[in-house]
Amino acid sequence: VRAALARVAEGGYAESVIRMMVLLAKARGGVRRSRLQRSQALLTTEEPFASLTTAARAALIREQTIIAELAPEQAIATLPTLLPDGSDRRRALAAVEGVAGPDDELGEGALAMLRRLRESLGAG
Repeated sequence: VRAALARVAEGGYAESVIRMMVLLAKARGGVRRSRLQRSQALLTTEEPFASLTTAARAALIREQTIIAELAPEQAIATLPTLLPDGSDRRRALAAVEGVAGPDDELGEGALAMLRRLRESLGAG
């Protein structure tokens, strides 16, 4: 746990996408089947996730879940560090928004979290 938290400001696109998906799922209080299917498709067919082994993908998800669960404010605040490039920020947000679905289908908590993520990355 300490090792994961020590790496809160380390990573890139893959870490930020996983982290944002975990934060949204936590804010939502659960994951619908359709969102689960979309996240599974993203994590197995799109790069950089498709190139990861199952074990590497699971380790990435585990690490980002620890960060999102135990240090949510830091997790959000460090997203710009993980994604310094504007095009990577837009790409990561688009991936997360694609999994989340339309804003009008999100609950109040998830929508508030999505707004925070957008603001953190300068897309608010």
